[in-house]
Amino acid sequence: MTENAPWREYGQCHKMFAGDECYANHYQTNKENQSVCQKFYKCKNCNKVMSHRVRRPDDHMCGEVLCWNCDKFVDPNNHRCYMKPIESDEEKQEKKKKKKQQKNRQKRQRLTEQMFNEEVEEEEEVDEGDVDEYQEYLF
Repeated sequence: MTENAPWREYGQCHKMFAGDECYANHYQTNKENQSVCQKFYKCKNCNKVMSHRVRRPDDHMCGEVLCWNCDKFVDPNNHRCYMKPIESDEEKQEKKKKKKQQKNRQKRQRLTEQMFNEEVEEEEEVDEGDVDEYQEYLF
């Protein structure tokens, strides 16, 4: 953090940064090829920081909380959840299946993004031999 840097809001995640260096750091990707901005966002109204994996920005409602008991987003003022219902073996298997499908979907998306980025980088690289051949053709 820069000494006495003005705090500013940047990017799609609506987070505050103390200068350009902090802003640049938040775009660096981790081993999963995700930046902080891609993993988290901040609600502009209630300032709650949320994970994209847990709750999409479009689904977020200010004041809601994640109930640790029923694992749903609820209004804490009127939610009366005391115990989880007992899941049948079929429900447990279905839940596992959905989780696995979601992980596979996320993995495919990351690989697609990675392949796209590699293709863009390859297109941007210009082979000097090709340039020489093109110049010879012109003259």
